[in-house]
Amino acid sequence: MSHWFHVKHSPLAVLPLLLVPLLLAACGIGDNADGWAAPLLVPDVVIDERERDLIIFAAGRDRIAAIDPTDSTGELIWEFPDPARDNRFRGLDEEVPTGAFYGDPTLLGQDEILVGTWSDGKVYAIRIDGSSARLIFDTADSVVASVVADDRVAYIATTDKRVIAVDTDNPEEDLWTFDDLANEVWGTPALAQSREHGQLLIVPALDGTIHALRTADGGEVWRFQAGAGIGSDAVVADGRLFIGSFDRRFYAIDIEDGTEIWSREGRDWFWTSALIRDGTVYAADLAGSVWAWDAATGDERWAEPYDAGGAIRARPLLMADGEMLVLVVMTRAGKAHAIDSGRGTEVWVSPFEELDSLFYANPLALGTSIGSPFLVANEAGELYEIQVNRDDARECFPDPKPAQPCTAPDGGGSA
Repeated sequence: MSHWFHVKHSPLAVLPLLLVPLLLAACGIGDNADGWAAPLLVPDVVIDERERDLIIFAAGRDRIAAIDPTDSTGELIWEFPDPARDNRFRGLDEEVPTGAFYGDPTLLGQDEILVGTWSDGKVYAIRIDGSSARLIFDTADSVVASVVADDRVAYIATTDKRVIAVDTDNPEEDLWTFDDLANEVWGTPALAQSREHGQLLIVPALDGTIHALRTADGGEVWRFQAGAGIGSDAVVADGRLFIGSFDRRFYAIDIEDGTEIWSREGRDWFWTSALIRDGTVYAADLAGSVWAWDAATGDERWAEPYDAGGAIRARPLLMADGEMLVLVVMTRAGKAHAIDSGRGTEVWVSPFEELDSLFYANPLALGTSIGSPFLVANEAGELYEIQVNRDDARECFPDPKPAQPCTAPDGGGSA
C-alpha cells in the first residue's frame, strides 16, 4: 500500500524496505515538534492552597503547558519556558531555548516531570506545580524519545547514538553511558525485569536494532534485528517485548535472550505503541488496520482486522461499557472509532467532521468507562475532549467554550 505520512516535519513516501533505514536516518527532523508528545494527567496538585487536576502537554511547537481542563477560561497554570520572563523559568539562570518537545512529559518521583528538547539536547526537571525547574542534563545533541525515569534515575536516549543514565539527585556525574547504539532513537525505551540479568532498559533504534541494556551498569545483554526501522515505543508485559516495525511486522520478543517468540505481518508500517490487556495485544498500522493477537502465541483474536479508514499512529485506549471492553482508536485525521475488543466489530464512530490539523500523540483517558472522556492533542497544540457516544468534540485549549468546560478527570462532571 502506498501512502504519504508526516514524519516529524518530513513527508515520506513508502519505499522498498531495504531503503527505509537509510531514509529514516537521513530525513530531517527539526524544531517543529508537530504534536507528537502525549498529554499527561497529574491529579491533586496543590497550587495556591487549592488542589487541581493538571493536564501537562506540548502546547504548540516550543512550549510545555499545564492547564486545569475544567477551567472554562482556558487559564494557563504555568508555561515552560515562560514568555512573560523572556523565555526563562523560575529556578533557571539562563534563557530556555524555545525548541521542539517530541517526547512525552515523564513523571519523576511525586513532584517533578522530565522533558527533553530536540533543539539543544537539554533535559529539564520541572516541578509539577510550576514553582521552579532545574537542568538535569545537557546531551550536546538532541532528544527525540521520551526520557525514561525509574525512582530518581533518568535514562536519556539521544540522536548521536548514546544512552545515558543520570542520577537526578546528583546530575553532575553520569552513572553510565552506552555509546554503541546502532542508530538514532525515536521510540521511547522501556524498563523490564529479567530473571537472569536484573533490570533491563529496552531501546529500539531507527535501523530496526533493539538493544537490551542492564540498568545497573549499561552493559548490553542482547540485540535483536528487525527487517526495517523502528519508531514505535517499546512495550513490555509478561516477560515479552511487544513492538512494531517499518517492515510491516509486529514482534513479540523474549526479554531474557532477545529471541523472537512470534511475529505477524500487517498491511503497512507499524508506528503505534501496543496495548496489552488480559493476554491480548492490540496494535494499529498506517493502513488504518487495527489488530488483536494472543500475546502468548500471536494467534488472531478477531476474524479480521478492523478497518479505521485512515492512518493510525496513536496508541489505542481500552474502556469499559458494562460487561464489554471497548477499544478506542484515533486516526491521524481526527476520527475516533470504538470497537468491541472481543469481536473486532464497530461500536461507534465519531459523527463530527474530522478535526483540524493532524493527530499523532497517544490519547489520555480521564476515566475507565466510556462514560468518561479522553483527551487528544493535535500538531497545532490544540487539546480536544472526545467521548464515545457523544456527537461533538470540545476544545479544552487554547479556546475552551465557557458554556461547556471540559470534564473532571474522574468523569464526574465539570468543576
